[in-house]
Amino acid sequence: MTHQKLLGAYLQQFNTELSTTYKKSDTLRNEEYEAAVKIQAWFRGIRTRCYLKILHANTILIQKNWRGFLGRREYRKVLAAAVVQLRNEMYHRCATKIQSACRGYLTRRYKFNFYARKVYLDALKEVGRCVRYASIADGDVFSFSPLEQFSE
Repeated sequence: MTHQKLLGAYLQQFNTELSTTYKKSDTLRNEEYEAAVKIQAWFRGIRTRCYLKILHANTILIQKNWRGFLGRREYRKVLAAAVVQLRNEMYHRCATKIQSACRGYLTRRYKFNFYARKVYLDALKEVGRCVRYASIADGDVFSFSPLEQFSE
C-alpha cells in the first residue's frame, strides 16, 4: 500500500503540475495568439502600404502621361492655328502687293497716261506757238512773258 500511496501522491502532484502547466500554457497561448495577430496585422499593413505606394506611383505615371498627351494635343492645335494665321497674313500681304501693282499699272495706263499727256502737251505747245506767230503776223504784237501769268 505504500506504493499505492506513493504512486497516488506522485499522480496527484503530477496532475497539479500538469493543470498549472495547462493554465500557464493557456495564458501563454492567448498571449502568443495575440502576438501572432499583431504580427500578421503589421505584415498585412506593410504589404497594403507597399501596394498603395505602387498604386500611387502608377497613378502619378498615368496622370503624367495623360496630361502630357493633352498638352501636346493643345500645342498642336495652337501651332496649327498660328500657322493658319501666318499663312492668311502672308496671303493678304501678297494680295495687297498684287492689287497695288495692278492699280498702279491701270492708273499709269489709263488715268494718267504720261505718254498721251506728253503728246497732248506738245500739241498744245504747238497750237500756242501757232497762235502766237499768227498774232505776230497780223501785226498784233504784244509782250508775252510767262511770269505775268503768275503775278496776277
